[in-house]
Amino acid sequence: LRRISIAIETTWHTAMNYADAAAVPGNSALRHRQGRQTQQRQLPRLVHFTRPDQPQIRGAGAFPVLIWEVALRSWRRWFPVLEGFRHLVWGDGNLTDCMRQEFPEFADSFSRVPGGIERSDIGRYCALYQHGGIY
Repeated sequence: LRRISIAIETTWHTAMNYADAAAVPGNSALRHRQGRQTQQRQLPRLVHFTRPDQPQIRGAGAFPVLIWEVALRSWRRWFPVLEGFRHLVWGDGNLTDCMRQEFPEFADSFSRVPGGIERSDIGRYCALYQHGGIY
């Protein structure tokens, strides 16, 4: 757990450095896709977390695996709601919906990816594209 905590702390400092750099006037990032162009000046205080859509296991918490609960608690500790962070937990269905909305041309291929972990890996990029923030 100590190594996880150090990794999250490093991620926190990196994210805040990006947020600070993005907030500097004239240091904006442009987003392009199919003719859309939007200017983004600050990294949104939004933290994404993924989990499988599974029935809850008797005696378990919100996640079927304890380490996921521990990881989410750690993210909430380092990125607290009281400091303006929002936490989004994405399930398989949410990620599929995101792919259909943002990348309809790949939605069928996404649904055919055999493993849940692989779909989650792909889907998190869609969530970041759609909402910004960190994962």
